[in-house]
Amino acid sequence: MPFVRHLIRGTDFRRFIDFVTPAFFEVMPAGGLAKTATRLVRDYSSREAFEGAIEHRRGTLRGQVDLEVRGAEKAPGQYPAGSDLRGANEDARRAVGQATLQLYFHQLFDAEGPTLLDLSLDRFSWNGERAVWTPGRGHFDWPPTFREALVDVYRAFYTEGGGTLVEALKPLHLEPAADVFGEHFGGGDQRAVRFEVSKFIESFHAVFMCCKAHGVRLDPAFLGLGIYLATMYETLETVGLPLDVRGAFEAVHGRRAAA
Repeated sequence: MPFVRHLIRGTDFRRFIDFVTPAFFEVMPAGGLAKTATRLVRDYSSREAFEGAIEHRRGTLRGQVDLEVRGAEKAPGQYPAGSDLRGANEDARRAVGQATLQLYFHQLFDAEGPTLLDLSLDRFSWNGERAVWTPGRGHFDWPPTFREALVDVYRAFYTEGGGTLVEALKPLHLEPAADVFGEHFGGGDQRAVRFEVSKFIESFHAVFMCCKAHGVRLDPAFLGLGIYLATMYETLETVGLPLDVRGAFEAVHGRRAAA
């Protein structure tokens, strides 16, 4: 869809367009995807909406994730660059990686307020004691049923009694791709996972090819999810360490269950 590609290329998420193959656009309803992309770019352009999203997120993160949240984005080159993180020691990189994972889950589990989508490397740094996140523009309000279904997918994989992965994928119309998701999540206890952008791209493509083969049409909200995941994978690949994904999920899930 040239229109959607053009819209996204006008934002900091333009790299996402290079990640996706035509299969992504072939399993989306054209009108719904265009409307979702238009809304995403409209909100991206609103300074007021962006600052409101940051204030909401700062409030929900307080005491929940060990992360300093800075205010509205500074001009390029003024915020702490991701290159600083590349040269950081292992403990600092691991802390930033774990904080990024917890941030990812925290925003998905929050039923109120938008998700700030930009988890790219240049938005993170280390202040000597904790991870620092300087959010970039681009926020997204998940359709409630989509967000709830997505959370159920993670619960099915990471918790006892969370149901089967196939059942959790049904509301998203992704049950034909259950095997692909199983491979994407991987085996073992998920306590030491290395992230690779190339594997993310392969998995993403395989899911949409499977959906195409089964004639499945997906929710346009996958555009927001794709951007969210792609930016996170880039950061965690650069962290370059095995990370405790299960621990990050359990920390967020446990806090919300206790609330």
